[in-house]
Amino acid sequence: TWLSHMLDVTMFGMNPAGHHWTSLLLHTASAVLLFFLLRRMTGALWPSACVAALFAIHPTRVQSVAWVAERKDVLSAFWGLLCVWAYVSHTRRRLPAPPSSISGALAQAGGVRFLLALLFFAAGLMAKPMLVTLPLLLVLFDYWPLGRAQSVRTALYCAIEKIPFALLALASATITFIAQKKGGAVGAFTDFPLSGRIANALVSYVSYLGAAIWPAHLSIFYPYPESGAPAWQVAGAVLILIAITIFAFREASSRPYLIVGWLWYLGSLVPVIGLVQVGDQSMADRYTYLPFIGIFIAVAWGVQNMIAARRQTSPASIHTNSRIWGAIAAAVLIVLAVAARSEVGYWKDSVTVFSRALTTTKRNYVAHGNLGQAYWTLGRIDEAMEQLTQAIALRPGSEVSHNLLGGALLTKRRLAEAEAEFRAAVTLRPDYAPAQFNLGIALAEQGAGEKAIEHYRLALAADPNLYRAHVNWGMALANAGKTDEAAAHYSQALGFNPEDASAHMGMGNLLAGQGKPEEALSHFTRAIRTAPGDPLAHFNAGIIYQRLGRDQEAAAEFEATLKIKPDYAPARNMLEKLQAR
Repeated sequence: TWLSHMLDVTMFGMNPAGHHWTSLLLHTASAVLLFFLLRRMTGALWPSACVAALFAIHPTRVQSVAWVAERKDVLSAFWGLLCVWAYVSHTRRRLPAPPSSISGALAQAGGVRFLLALLFFAAGLMAKPMLVTLPLLLVLFDYWPLGRAQSVRTALYCAIEKIPFALLALASATITFIAQKKGGAVGAFTDFPLSGRIANALVSYVSYLGAAIWPAHLSIFYPYPESGAPAWQVAGAVLILIAITIFAFREASSRPYLIVGWLWYLGSLVPVIGLVQVGDQSMADRYTYLPFIGIFIAVAWGVQNMIAARRQTSPASIHTNSRIWGAIAAAVLIVLAVAARSEVGYWKDSVTVFSRALTTTKRNYVAHGNLGQAYWTLGRIDEAMEQLTQAIALRPGSEVSHNLLGGALLTKRRLAEAEAEFRAAVTLRPDYAPAQFNLGIALAEQGAGEKAIEHYRLALAADPNLYRAHVNWGMALANAGKTDEAAAHYSQALGFNPEDASAHMGMGNLLAGQGKPEEALSHFTRAIRTAPGDPLAHFNAGIIYQRLGRDQEAAAEFEATLKIKPDYAPARNMLEKLQAR
Protein backbone atom coordinates (compact mmCIF):
# COMPACT_ATOMS: atom_id res chain seq x y z
CA THR A 1 0.00 0.00 0.00
CA TRP A 2 2.78 2.43 0.88
CA LEU A 3 4.58 1.55 -2.35
CA SER A 4 1.45 2.32 -4.36
CA HIS A 5 1.14 5.72 -2.66
CA MET A 6 4.81 6.43 -3.34
CA LEU A 7 4.33 5.51 -6.99
CA ASP A 8 1.36 7.89 -7.19
CA VAL A 9 3.40 10.75 -5.74
CA THR A 10 6.19 9.98 -8.20
CA MET A 11 3.78 10.14 -11.14
CA PHE A 12 1.24 12.77 -10.04
CA GLY A 13 2.89 14.69 -7.20
CA MET A 14 0.29 15.93 -4.73
CA ASN A 15 -2.38 16.49 -7.37
CA PRO A 16 -5.28 14.45 -5.93
CA ALA A 17 -6.77 13.61 -9.32
CA GLY A 18 -4.08 11.06 -10.14
CA HIS A 19 -4.36 9.38 -6.74
CA HIS A 20 -8.13 9.08 -7.14
CA TRP A 21 -7.74 7.63 -10.63
CA THR A 22 -5.45 4.93 -9.28
CA SER A 23 -7.97 3.85 -6.63
CA LEU A 24 -10.80 3.98 -9.17
CA LEU A 25 -8.87 1.88 -11.69
CA LEU A 26 -8.03 -0.72 -9.03
CA HIS A 27 -11.69 -0.89 -7.99
CA THR A 28 -12.80 -1.22 -11.62
CA ALA A 29 -10.22 -3.93 -12.28
CA SER A 30 -11.46 -5.86 -9.24
CA ALA A 31 -15.07 -5.62 -10.44
CA VAL A 32 -14.13 -6.92 -13.90
CA LEU A 33 -11.97 -9.67 -12.38
CA LEU A 34 -14.83 -10.68 -10.08
CA PHE A 35 -17.17 -11.04 -13.05
CA PHE A 36 -14.81 -13.26 -15.05
CA LEU A 37 -13.92 -15.27 -11.93
CA LEU A 38 -17.55 -16.07 -11.07
CA ARG A 39 -18.36 -16.75 -14.71
CA ARG A 40 -15.41 -19.12 -14.94
CA MET A 41 -16.34 -21.00 -11.76
CA THR A 42 -20.10 -21.24 -12.36
CA GLY A 43 -20.68 -20.73 -16.07
CA ALA A 44 -23.58 -18.42 -15.15
CA LEU A 45 -23.46 -15.13 -17.07
CA TRP A 46 -26.18 -12.93 -15.58
CA PRO A 47 -25.70 -13.77 -11.87
CA SER A 48 -21.96 -13.16 -12.28
CA ALA A 49 -22.66 -9.84 -13.99
CA CYS A 50 -25.12 -8.80 -11.25
CA VAL A 51 -22.65 -9.60 -8.46
CA ALA A 52 -19.88 -7.65 -10.22
CA ALA A 53 -22.21 -4.70 -10.87
CA LEU A 54 -23.40 -4.62 -7.25
CA PHE A 55 -19.81 -4.78 -6.07
CA ALA A 56 -18.85 -1.95 -8.44
CA ILE A 57 -21.56 0.62 -7.66
CA HIS A 58 -23.00 -0.11 -4.21
CA PRO A 59 -22.85 3.12 -2.14
CA THR A 60 -20.92 1.41 0.66
CA ARG A 61 -18.01 1.12 -1.81
CA VAL A 62 -17.61 4.91 -1.84
CA GLN A 63 -15.59 5.09 1.37
CA SER A 64 -13.01 2.58 0.14
CA VAL A 65 -12.64 4.16 -3.31
CA ALA A 66 -13.13 7.91 -2.75
CA TRP A 67 -10.95 8.00 0.37
CA VAL A 68 -7.42 7.81 -1.01
CA ALA A 69 -6.02 6.69 2.34
CA GLU A 70 -8.20 3.55 2.01
CA ARG A 71 -6.10 2.42 -0.95
CA LYS A 72 -5.43 -0.70 1.12
CA ASP A 73 -9.03 -1.87 0.55
CA VAL A 74 -9.00 -1.71 -3.23
CA LEU A 75 -5.42 -2.94 -3.47
CA SER A 76 -5.85 -5.94 -1.15
CA ALA A 77 -9.11 -6.91 -2.88
CA PHE A 78 -7.40 -6.85 -6.27
CA TRP A 79 -4.60 -9.13 -5.05
CA GLY A 80 -7.12 -11.34 -3.24
CA LEU A 81 -9.22 -11.87 -6.37
CA LEU A 82 -6.05 -12.60 -8.35
CA CYS A 83 -5.24 -15.21 -5.70
CA VAL A 84 -8.64 -16.85 -6.16
CA TRP A 85 -8.20 -16.77 -9.96
CA ALA A 86 -4.82 -18.54 -9.70
CA TYR A 87 -6.29 -21.02 -7.22
CA VAL A 88 -9.20 -21.83 -9.53
CA SER A 89 -6.70 -22.37 -12.37
CA HIS A 90 -4.83 -24.73 -10.07
CA THR A 91 -7.98 -26.73 -9.37
CA ARG A 92 -8.75 -27.12 -13.09
CA ARG A 93 -6.19 -29.86 -13.35
CA ARG A 94 -7.49 -33.36 -12.72
CA LEU A 95 -8.10 -33.93 -9.00
CA PRO A 96 -5.84 -36.77 -7.85
CA ALA A 97 -6.90 -39.42 -5.42
CA PRO A 98 -6.98 -37.91 -1.92
CA PRO A 99 -3.67 -38.72 -0.22
CA SER A 100 -3.50 -40.58 3.05
CA SER A 101 -1.18 -38.14 4.86
CA ILE A 102 -0.75 -34.41 5.38
CA SER A 103 2.66 -34.45 3.66
CA GLY A 104 1.11 -36.23 0.70
CA ALA A 105 -1.67 -33.65 0.46
CA LEU A 106 0.82 -30.78 0.55
CA ALA A 107 3.00 -32.45 -2.08
CA GLN A 108 0.01 -32.75 -4.42
CA ALA A 109 -0.90 -29.10 -3.79
CA GLY A 110 2.25 -27.86 -5.47
CA GLY A 111 2.52 -26.36 -8.90
CA VAL A 112 3.08 -23.01 -10.57
CA ARG A 113 -0.56 -21.92 -10.26
CA PHE A 114 -0.67 -22.89 -6.58
CA LEU A 115 2.52 -20.94 -5.91
CA LEU A 116 1.11 -17.97 -7.83
CA ALA A 117 -1.98 -18.09 -5.63
CA LEU A 118 0.25 -18.03 -2.53
CA LEU A 119 2.24 -15.12 -3.98
CA PHE A 120 -0.90 -13.10 -4.71
CA PHE A 121 -2.24 -13.93 -1.24
CA ALA A 122 0.98 -12.66 0.37
CA ALA A 123 0.74 -9.43 -1.66
CA GLY A 124 -2.88 -9.00 -0.55
CA LEU A 125 -1.94 -9.49 3.10
CA MET A 126 0.84 -6.91 2.76
CA ALA A 127 -1.72 -4.47 1.35
CA LYS A 128 -4.25 -5.06 4.14
CA PRO A 129 -4.24 -7.90 6.69
CA MET A 130 -8.06 -8.18 6.64
CA LEU A 131 -7.45 -10.75 3.89
CA VAL A 132 -6.50 -13.34 6.55
CA THR A 133 -9.86 -15.10 6.10
CA LEU A 134 -9.20 -15.86 2.41
CA PRO A 135 -8.20 -19.52 3.13
CA LEU A 136 -11.73 -20.01 4.52
CA LEU A 137 -13.20 -18.54 1.34
CA LEU A 138 -11.14 -20.94 -0.77
CA VAL A 139 -12.53 -23.87 1.24
CA LEU A 140 -16.05 -22.54 0.65
CA PHE A 141 -15.38 -22.37 -3.09
CA ASP A 142 -14.18 -25.99 -2.93
CA TYR A 143 -17.68 -26.85 -1.72
CA TRP A 144 -19.47 -24.60 -4.23
CA PRO A 145 -19.13 -23.94 -7.11
CA LEU A 146 -15.94 -25.95 -7.66
CA GLY A 147 -17.47 -29.12 -6.16
CA ARG A 148 -14.15 -30.45 -4.89
CA ALA A 149 -15.30 -31.20 -1.32
CA GLN A 150 -18.04 -33.78 -1.89
CA SER A 151 -17.05 -36.20 0.85
CA VAL A 152 -15.36 -36.10 4.22
CA ARG A 153 -12.12 -37.37 2.71
CA THR A 154 -12.01 -34.85 -0.14
CA ALA A 155 -13.03 -32.07 2.25
CA LEU A 156 -10.12 -33.02 4.50
CA TYR A 157 -7.78 -32.97 1.52
CA CYS A 158 -9.01 -29.52 0.53
CA ALA A 159 -8.52 -28.25 4.08
CA ILE A 160 -4.98 -29.66 4.32
CA GLU A 161 -4.18 -28.05 0.98
CA LYS A 162 -4.84 -24.63 2.59
CA ILE A 163 -2.17 -25.04 5.29
CA PRO A 164 0.38 -22.78 3.47
CA PHE A 165 -2.32 -20.11 3.13
CA ALA A 166 -3.22 -20.49 6.81
CA LEU A 167 0.42 -20.09 7.86
CA LEU A 168 0.72 -16.87 5.87
CA ALA A 169 -2.54 -15.62 7.41
CA LEU A 170 -1.35 -16.48 10.93
CA ALA A 171 1.96 -14.67 10.42
CA SER A 172 0.18 -11.59 9.04
CA ALA A 173 -2.38 -11.54 11.88
CA THR A 174 0.34 -11.83 14.52
CA ILE A 175 2.48 -9.06 13.03
CA THR A 176 -0.56 -6.80 12.63
CA PHE A 177 -1.75 -7.31 16.19
CA ILE A 178 1.70 -6.57 17.62
CA ALA A 179 2.07 -3.45 15.47
CA GLN A 180 -1.40 -2.13 16.35
CA LYS A 181 -0.83 -2.90 20.03
CA LYS A 182 2.47 -1.00 20.09
CA GLY A 183 0.87 1.87 18.20
CA GLY A 184 -1.86 2.16 20.83
CA ALA A 185 -4.67 1.39 18.37
CA VAL A 186 -5.89 -1.79 20.09
CA GLY A 187 -8.48 -0.91 22.70
CA ALA A 188 -7.95 -2.27 26.21
CA PHE A 189 -10.61 -4.43 27.87
CA THR A 190 -11.05 -1.63 30.41
CA ASP A 191 -12.06 0.71 27.56
CA PHE A 192 -14.08 -1.88 25.63
CA PRO A 193 -15.23 -4.80 27.83
CA LEU A 194 -15.51 -8.18 26.10
CA SER A 195 -19.25 -8.36 26.68
CA GLY A 196 -19.67 -4.97 25.01
CA ARG A 197 -17.48 -6.01 22.09
CA ILE A 198 -19.52 -9.15 21.52
CA ALA A 199 -22.79 -7.20 21.71
CA ASN A 200 -21.50 -4.58 19.29
CA ALA A 201 -20.26 -7.30 16.91
CA LEU A 202 -23.68 -8.99 16.82
CA VAL A 203 -25.52 -5.72 16.23
CA SER A 204 -22.96 -4.66 13.60
CA TYR A 205 -23.50 -7.86 11.60
CA VAL A 206 -27.17 -6.99 11.27
CA SER A 207 -26.48 -3.28 10.74
CA TYR A 208 -24.20 -4.12 7.83
CA LEU A 209 -26.97 -6.28 6.35
CA GLY A 210 -29.28 -3.29 6.63
CA ALA A 211 -26.74 -1.11 4.84
CA ALA A 212 -26.51 -3.70 2.05
CA ILE A 213 -30.28 -3.50 1.52
CA TRP A 214 -30.81 0.20 2.25
CA PRO A 215 -27.50 2.12 2.05
CA ALA A 216 -28.70 5.42 3.51
CA HIS A 217 -27.32 7.60 6.33
CA LEU A 218 -23.74 6.48 5.71
CA SER A 219 -20.92 8.14 7.65
CA ILE A 220 -17.15 8.37 7.59
CA PHE A 221 -17.16 7.42 11.28
CA TYR A 222 -19.66 5.59 13.52
CA PRO A 223 -18.92 6.26 17.21
CA TYR A 224 -18.78 3.34 19.61
CA PRO A 225 -21.93 3.31 21.79
CA GLU A 226 -21.02 4.83 25.15
CA SER A 227 -23.32 2.61 27.21
CA GLY A 228 -23.21 -0.37 24.89
CA ALA A 229 -25.85 -1.70 22.53
CA PRO A 230 -29.37 -1.94 24.05
CA ALA A 231 -30.40 -5.44 25.12
CA TRP A 232 -33.30 -5.54 22.67
CA GLN A 233 -30.96 -4.80 19.77
CA VAL A 234 -28.58 -7.56 20.81
CA ALA A 235 -31.41 -10.06 21.26
CA GLY A 236 -32.91 -9.12 17.90
CA ALA A 237 -29.54 -9.43 16.18
CA VAL A 238 -28.97 -12.89 17.68
CA LEU A 239 -32.37 -14.11 16.48
CA ILE A 240 -31.83 -12.74 12.96
CA LEU A 241 -28.35 -14.24 12.64
CA ILE A 242 -29.45 -17.63 13.98
CA ALA A 243 -32.50 -17.73 11.70
CA ILE A 244 -30.48 -16.91 8.57
CA THR A 245 -27.75 -19.41 9.50
CA ILE A 246 -30.25 -22.23 10.12
CA PHE A 247 -32.02 -21.48 6.84
CA ALA A 248 -28.74 -21.44 4.91
CA PHE A 249 -27.63 -24.79 6.35
CA ARG A 250 -31.02 -26.39 5.74
CA GLU A 251 -30.87 -25.33 2.08
CA ALA A 252 -27.20 -26.28 1.62
CA SER A 253 -27.88 -29.44 -0.38
CA SER A 254 -30.28 -27.85 -2.87
CA ARG A 255 -28.99 -24.25 -2.84
CA PRO A 256 -25.32 -24.38 -1.80
CA TYR A 257 -24.69 -20.79 -2.86
CA LEU A 258 -26.72 -19.62 0.17
CA ILE A 259 -24.44 -21.20 2.75
CA VAL A 260 -21.33 -20.20 0.79
CA GLY A 261 -22.44 -16.58 0.48
CA TRP A 262 -23.58 -16.37 4.10
CA LEU A 263 -20.40 -17.92 5.54
CA TRP A 264 -18.33 -15.66 3.25
CA TYR A 265 -20.10 -12.67 4.80
CA LEU A 266 -19.81 -13.88 8.40
CA GLY A 267 -16.23 -15.11 8.10
CA SER A 268 -14.63 -12.27 6.19
CA LEU A 269 -15.99 -9.72 8.69
CA VAL A 270 -14.44 -11.49 11.69
CA PRO A 271 -11.10 -9.57 11.60
CA VAL A 272 -12.89 -6.19 11.76
CA ILE A 273 -16.10 -6.97 13.61
CA GLY A 274 -14.66 -5.58 16.86
CA LEU A 275 -13.83 -8.63 18.97
CA VAL A 276 -10.30 -7.21 18.89
CA GLN A 277 -11.14 -3.51 18.97
CA VAL A 278 -8.85 -1.37 16.80
CA GLY A 279 -9.75 2.32 16.94
CA ASP A 280 -12.88 3.92 18.41
CA GLN A 281 -15.38 3.13 15.65
CA SER A 282 -18.25 0.70 16.21
CA MET A 283 -18.35 -0.21 12.50
CA ALA A 284 -17.19 1.19 9.15
CA ASP A 285 -18.50 1.08 5.59
CA ARG A 286 -15.04 0.19 4.29
CA TYR A 287 -15.11 -3.07 6.24
CA THR A 288 -17.82 -4.39 3.92
CA TYR A 289 -15.71 -4.07 0.77
CA LEU A 290 -15.09 -7.82 0.39
CA PRO A 291 -17.70 -9.32 2.79
CA PHE A 292 -20.66 -7.96 0.79
CA ILE A 293 -19.60 -10.11 -2.17
CA GLY A 294 -20.96 -13.09 -0.23
CA ILE A 295 -24.35 -11.40 0.21
CA PHE A 296 -24.41 -10.41 -3.46
CA ILE A 297 -23.67 -14.02 -4.50
CA ALA A 298 -26.48 -15.39 -2.34
CA VAL A 299 -28.96 -12.86 -3.74
CA ALA A 300 -27.95 -13.16 -7.41
CA TRP A 301 -28.00 -16.95 -7.52
CA GLY A 302 -31.11 -17.03 -5.36
CA VAL A 303 -32.95 -14.91 -7.93
CA GLN A 304 -31.64 -17.11 -10.75
CA ASN A 305 -32.92 -20.17 -8.90
CA MET A 306 -36.36 -18.56 -8.53
CA ILE A 307 -36.45 -17.82 -12.26
CA ALA A 308 -35.43 -21.39 -13.09
CA ALA A 309 -38.12 -22.80 -10.80
CA ARG A 310 -40.72 -20.55 -12.40
CA ARG A 311 -39.70 -21.75 -15.84
CA GLN A 312 -40.35 -25.35 -14.84
CA THR A 313 -43.82 -24.62 -13.48
CA SER A 314 -44.83 -22.14 -16.20
CA PRO A 315 -42.81 -22.61 -19.43
CA ALA A 316 -45.09 -20.24 -21.36
CA SER A 317 -44.07 -17.26 -19.21
CA ILE A 318 -40.32 -17.71 -19.56
CA HIS A 319 -39.74 -14.57 -21.61
CA THR A 320 -42.15 -12.46 -19.53
CA ASN A 321 -40.47 -13.47 -16.25
CA SER A 322 -37.04 -12.84 -17.68
CA ARG A 323 -38.04 -9.36 -18.77
CA ILE A 324 -39.61 -8.59 -15.39
CA TRP A 325 -36.55 -9.74 -13.44
CA GLY A 326 -34.26 -7.96 -15.89
CA ALA A 327 -36.20 -4.75 -15.40
CA ILE A 328 -36.08 -5.15 -11.60
CA ALA A 329 -32.32 -5.76 -11.69
CA ALA A 330 -31.78 -2.73 -13.93
CA ALA A 331 -33.92 -0.53 -11.67
CA VAL A 332 -32.04 -1.65 -8.56
CA LEU A 333 -28.68 -0.97 -10.18
CA ILE A 334 -29.79 2.47 -11.39
CA VAL A 335 -31.04 3.42 -7.91
CA LEU A 336 -27.79 2.23 -6.34
CA ALA A 337 -25.73 4.11 -8.93
CA VAL A 338 -27.62 7.34 -8.21
CA ALA A 339 -27.20 6.80 -4.47
CA ALA A 340 -23.47 6.12 -4.91
CA ARG A 341 -23.08 9.28 -6.99
CA SER A 342 -24.81 11.26 -4.24
CA GLU A 343 -22.57 9.65 -1.60
CA VAL A 344 -19.44 10.58 -3.55
CA GLY A 345 -20.52 14.23 -3.31
CA TYR A 346 -20.18 14.12 0.47
CA TRP A 347 -16.46 13.34 0.06
CA LYS A 348 -15.74 16.67 -1.62
CA ASP A 349 -13.67 18.01 1.29
CA SER A 350 -13.20 17.66 5.03
CA VAL A 351 -15.89 20.17 5.98
CA THR A 352 -18.48 18.40 3.81
CA VAL A 353 -17.70 14.84 4.87
CA PHE A 354 -17.62 15.55 8.61
CA SER A 355 -20.67 17.82 8.47
CA ARG A 356 -22.47 14.93 6.80
CA ALA A 357 -21.35 12.61 9.59
CA LEU A 358 -22.93 14.92 12.17
CA THR A 359 -26.29 14.68 10.34
CA THR A 360 -26.28 10.87 10.06
CA THR A 361 -24.93 9.94 13.50
CA LYS A 362 -25.40 11.06 17.10
CA ARG A 363 -22.83 12.24 19.65
CA ASN A 364 -20.05 11.88 17.09
CA TYR A 365 -17.09 13.41 18.89
CA VAL A 366 -14.68 12.37 16.13
CA ALA A 367 -16.72 14.23 13.50
CA HIS A 368 -16.89 17.33 15.73
CA GLY A 369 -13.12 17.18 16.30
CA ASN A 370 -12.20 16.68 12.66
CA LEU A 371 -14.65 19.33 11.52
CA GLY A 372 -13.04 21.70 14.01
CA GLN A 373 -9.62 20.90 12.60
CA ALA A 374 -10.91 21.49 9.06
CA TYR A 375 -12.31 24.88 10.04
CA TRP A 376 -9.03 25.76 11.78
CA THR A 377 -7.08 24.90 8.61
CA LEU A 378 -9.36 27.21 6.62
CA GLY A 379 -8.85 30.04 9.09
CA ARG A 380 -12.42 29.85 10.39
CA ILE A 381 -11.21 29.93 13.97
CA ASP A 382 -14.48 30.71 15.76
CA GLU A 383 -16.28 27.81 14.04
CA ALA A 384 -13.31 25.58 14.81
CA MET A 385 -13.48 26.44 18.50
CA GLU A 386 -17.22 25.73 18.59
CA GLN A 387 -16.78 22.26 17.08
CA LEU A 388 -13.78 21.38 19.23
CA THR A 389 -15.58 22.48 22.39
CA GLN A 390 -18.45 20.14 21.49
CA ALA A 391 -15.99 17.30 20.83
CA ILE A 392 -14.43 17.76 24.28
CA ALA A 393 -17.86 17.95 25.92
CA LEU A 394 -18.73 14.58 24.39
CA ARG A 395 -15.36 13.03 25.17
CA PRO A 396 -13.25 14.95 27.73
CA GLY A 397 -10.53 12.31 27.50
CA SER A 398 -9.52 13.16 23.93
CA GLU A 399 -6.01 14.60 23.99
CA VAL A 400 -6.30 15.35 20.26
CA SER A 401 -9.33 17.59 20.72
CA HIS A 402 -7.71 19.44 23.64
CA ASN A 403 -4.60 20.02 21.54
CA LEU A 404 -6.60 21.29 18.56
CA LEU A 405 -8.68 23.62 20.72
CA GLY A 406 -5.47 24.91 22.27
CA GLY A 407 -4.13 25.60 18.78
CA ALA A 408 -7.24 27.60 17.91
CA LEU A 409 -6.95 29.60 21.13
CA LEU A 410 -3.26 30.19 20.42
CA THR A 411 -4.19 31.63 17.03
CA LYS A 412 -6.63 33.99 18.80
CA ARG A 413 -3.78 34.99 21.16
CA ARG A 414 -5.71 33.72 24.18
CA LEU A 415 -2.47 32.35 25.55
CA ALA A 416 -3.50 31.36 29.07
CA GLU A 417 -6.53 29.42 27.82
CA ALA A 418 -4.42 27.76 25.14
CA GLU A 419 -1.87 26.73 27.76
CA ALA A 420 -4.66 25.15 29.85
CA GLU A 421 -5.85 23.06 26.90
CA PHE A 422 -2.34 21.89 26.05
CA ARG A 423 -1.76 20.96 29.70
CA ALA A 424 -5.00 18.96 29.65
CA ALA A 425 -3.76 17.12 26.58
CA VAL A 426 -0.35 16.22 28.04
CA THR A 427 -1.97 15.21 31.34
CA LEU A 428 -4.11 12.72 29.43
CA ARG A 429 -1.12 11.51 27.37
CA PRO A 430 2.35 12.71 28.43
CA ASP A 431 4.00 11.25 25.29
CA TYR A 432 1.71 13.15 22.91
CA ALA A 433 4.39 15.10 21.06
CA PRO A 434 2.20 17.72 19.29
CA ALA A 435 0.67 18.87 22.59
CA GLN A 436 4.07 19.02 24.35
CA PHE A 437 5.41 21.10 21.46
CA ASN A 438 2.42 23.45 21.45
CA LEU A 439 2.60 23.85 25.23
CA GLY A 440 6.20 24.99 24.76
CA ILE A 441 5.04 27.57 22.21
CA ALA A 442 2.32 28.87 24.54
CA LEU A 443 4.82 29.24 27.39
CA ALA A 444 7.40 30.92 25.15
CA GLU A 445 4.77 33.39 23.91
CA GLN A 446 4.11 34.29 27.54
CA GLY A 447 7.80 34.91 28.22
CA ALA A 448 8.53 31.62 29.97
CA GLY A 449 11.30 30.50 27.62
CA GLU A 450 13.11 28.28 30.13
CA LYS A 451 9.92 26.36 30.91
CA ALA A 452 9.18 26.09 27.19
CA ILE A 453 12.51 24.34 26.58
CA GLU A 454 11.49 21.44 28.85
CA HIS A 455 8.39 20.79 26.77
CA TYR A 456 10.34 20.97 23.52
CA ARG A 457 12.63 18.35 25.00
CA LEU A 458 9.66 16.15 25.94
CA ALA A 459 8.18 16.56 22.46
CA LEU A 460 11.43 15.41 20.84
CA ALA A 461 11.72 12.50 23.26
CA ALA A 462 8.26 11.35 22.16
CA ASP A 463 8.85 12.06 18.46
CA PRO A 464 12.46 12.61 17.35
CA ASN A 465 11.22 13.56 13.86
CA LEU A 466 9.40 16.63 15.18
CA TYR A 467 12.19 18.87 13.95
CA ARG A 468 10.12 22.02 14.52
CA ALA A 469 10.78 21.51 18.22
CA HIS A 470 14.49 21.99 17.49
CA VAL A 471 13.69 25.31 15.78
CA ASN A 472 11.67 26.61 18.73
CA TRP A 473 14.21 25.27 21.20
CA GLY A 474 16.88 27.19 19.30
CA MET A 475 14.78 30.38 19.45
CA ALA A 476 14.38 30.02 23.23
CA LEU A 477 18.13 29.49 23.68
CA ALA A 478 18.95 32.43 21.40
CA ASN A 479 16.68 34.69 23.45
CA ALA A 480 18.53 33.51 26.56
CA GLY A 481 21.89 34.41 24.96
CA LYS A 482 23.01 30.78 24.54
CA THR A 483 23.99 31.20 20.90
CA ASP A 484 26.17 28.12 20.49
CA GLU A 485 23.47 25.80 21.83
CA ALA A 486 20.87 27.62 19.72
CA ALA A 487 22.99 27.12 16.58
CA ALA A 488 23.26 23.39 17.34
CA HIS A 489 19.47 23.04 17.45
CA TYR A 490 19.01 25.06 14.26
CA SER A 491 21.55 22.78 12.58
CA GLN A 492 19.67 19.69 13.75
CA ALA A 493 16.42 21.12 12.37
CA LEU A 494 18.06 21.82 9.02
CA GLY A 495 19.40 18.28 9.02
CA PHE A 496 15.79 17.06 9.02
CA ASN A 497 14.54 19.70 6.60
CA PRO A 498 17.23 21.71 4.75
CA GLU A 499 14.58 24.10 3.42
CA ASP A 500 12.92 25.06 6.71
CA ALA A 501 12.55 28.85 6.56
CA SER A 502 12.32 29.36 10.34
CA ALA A 503 15.57 27.48 10.98
CA HIS A 504 17.33 29.50 8.28
CA MET A 505 15.97 32.72 9.80
CA GLY A 506 17.19 31.74 13.25
CA MET A 507 20.63 30.73 11.99
CA GLY A 508 20.86 33.92 9.93
CA ASN A 509 20.09 36.08 12.97
CA LEU A 510 22.76 34.28 15.01
CA LEU A 511 25.39 34.73 12.30
CA ALA A 512 24.45 38.38 11.80
CA GLY A 513 24.91 38.97 15.53
CA GLN A 514 28.31 37.28 15.37
CA GLY A 515 29.49 39.63 12.61
CA LYS A 516 29.26 37.12 9.78
CA PRO A 517 27.06 38.97 7.27
CA GLU A 518 27.90 36.90 4.19
CA GLU A 519 26.98 33.64 5.96
CA ALA A 520 23.89 35.25 7.45
CA LEU A 521 22.81 36.46 4.01
CA SER A 522 22.97 32.94 2.57
CA HIS A 523 20.49 31.74 5.21
CA PHE A 524 18.15 34.71 4.71
CA THR A 525 18.10 34.20 0.93
CA ARG A 526 17.30 30.52 1.39
CA ALA A 527 14.50 31.50 3.76
CA ILE A 528 13.13 33.84 1.08
CA ARG A 529 13.29 31.09 -1.52
CA THR A 530 11.33 28.73 0.76
CA ALA A 531 8.89 31.31 2.19
CA PRO A 532 8.73 34.27 -0.23
CA GLY A 533 5.73 35.67 1.62
CA ASP A 534 7.62 36.19 4.89
CA PRO A 535 8.22 39.95 5.30
CA LEU A 536 10.90 39.47 8.00
CA ALA A 537 13.02 37.33 5.69
CA HIS A 538 13.08 40.12 3.12
CA PHE A 539 13.69 42.77 5.79
CA ASN A 540 16.61 40.89 7.37
CA ALA A 541 18.15 40.30 3.96
CA GLY A 542 17.81 44.03 3.26
CA ILE A 543 19.65 44.89 6.50
CA ILE A 544 22.55 42.59 5.55
CA TYR A 545 22.73 43.99 2.02
CA GLN A 546 22.90 47.49 3.51
CA ARG A 547 25.74 46.47 5.83
CA LEU A 548 27.61 45.07 2.85
CA GLY A 549 27.11 48.36 0.97
CA ARG A 550 24.83 46.81 -1.64
CA ASP A 551 22.22 49.56 -1.42
CA GLN A 552 20.22 48.75 -4.55
CA GLU A 553 19.68 45.15 -3.42
CA ALA A 554 18.85 46.38 0.08
CA ALA A 555 16.24 48.77 -1.31
CA ALA A 556 14.71 45.98 -3.39
CA GLU A 557 14.31 43.80 -0.28
CA PHE A 558 12.75 46.63 1.74
CA GLU A 559 10.32 47.28 -1.11
CA ALA A 560 9.46 43.55 -1.16
CA THR A 561 8.84 43.75 2.60
CA LEU A 562 6.42 46.65 2.17
CA LYS A 563 4.55 44.90 -0.64
CA ILE A 564 3.83 42.06 1.76
CA LYS A 565 3.29 44.24 4.85
CA PRO A 566 2.69 47.89 3.86
CA ASP A 567 2.42 49.11 7.47
CA TYR A 568 5.83 47.70 8.54
CA ALA A 569 7.46 50.92 9.76
CA PRO A 570 11.09 49.66 10.13
CA ALA A 571 11.21 48.70 6.44
CA ARG A 572 9.72 52.06 5.37
CA ASN A 573 12.23 53.98 7.51
CA MET A 574 15.18 52.04 6.09
CA LEU A 575 13.95 52.51 2.54
CA GLU A 576 13.52 56.27 3.03
CA LYS A 577 17.06 56.58 4.43
CA LEU A 578 18.44 54.72 1.43
CA GLN A 579 16.47 56.89 -1.00
CA ALA A 580 17.60 60.06 0.76
CA ARG A 581 21.20 58.94 0.59
